[in-house]
Amino acid sequence: MSISTPDLNLGYADYNKLPGSVKKDDPAALQKAAEHFESLFIDMWLKSAREANQVFGKDNFMNSSEMTAHQEMLDHEMAAHLSQQGGIGLAPIIVAQLSGKPLPMNPQNTKPIAAANLVAEQTDQALQAGRKPAFSTPEEFVRKLKPIVASALADSGLPVNAVLGQAALETGWGRAVIADPQGRLSHNLFGIKDHLKSEDSIAIHSKEFEHGRWVNKQDNFRAYPDWTASVKDYVATITQSPRYAHLVEKVDDALAYLSGLQDAGYATDPNYAEKIASLLPRVENGG
Repeated sequence: MSISTPDLNLGYADYNKLPGSVKKDDPAALQKAAEHFESLFIDMWLKSAREANQVFGKDNFMNSSEMTAHQEMLDHEMAAHLSQQGGIGLAPIIVAQLSGKPLPMNPQNTKPIAAANLVAEQTDQALQAGRKPAFSTPEEFVRKLKPIVASALADSGLPVNAVLGQAALETGWGRAVIADPQGRLSHNLFGIKDHLKSEDSIAIHSKEFEHGRWVNKQDNFRAYPDWTASVKDYVATITQSPRYAHLVEKVDDALAYLSGLQDAGYATDPNYAEKIASLLPRVENGG
């Protein structure tokens, strides 16, 4: 494994000591130098964060000089990688200052900040723990589940496409279905929780919108033997609960049904109905 560590002996004030080709008469070289300085800054930032965190792990038996050295190498590599993939937005400012151009106060068409993307990706991966793909594509999801949903909803009158769209949102088109630690599918299509915490319920982390922000919470969710059981439980929840009883009157209007579902507090997401509505054209067209 090759480690592309930044030169920690080179500071921002050493810019004028770089070869002439790296100065402002060579835009490409200037960009490279700016990325280098940004890499140096990120590396120092990571080092400070790591040192601040060491106080919490001083009694950890896994701490060792070898582990520390390994972590430093990984931090160096991450700093270099981040600066090459868009960084934290520092490089464009350095380029502007050294080239005498106006600072990019509101840059357009810029790459997303790599550091923010990395954090978002890691968060998404953490939230996917406890979930498993059951379908490979939206087309497969619609093709296999629509007949099941239509059959289970036949006597209820609930809107098939709206209900299937809700399942698509809750499970990411069946590619993130709740599963137990052994990988067994819950077949839970609608994110229905198990407040009684029965023996076969599955506890995972989920996102909830509370007090104006998203938070991660652990909840217990129901598990079913198959998709049909999941849809039938959803139908029972909607048609037998006084909380949702009024929705039966809106079955002829999918958008009104979804709006009523959100107003009744089915989910904490303030854009829940809108998100499902945006999926309806794909549901109607087979995914």
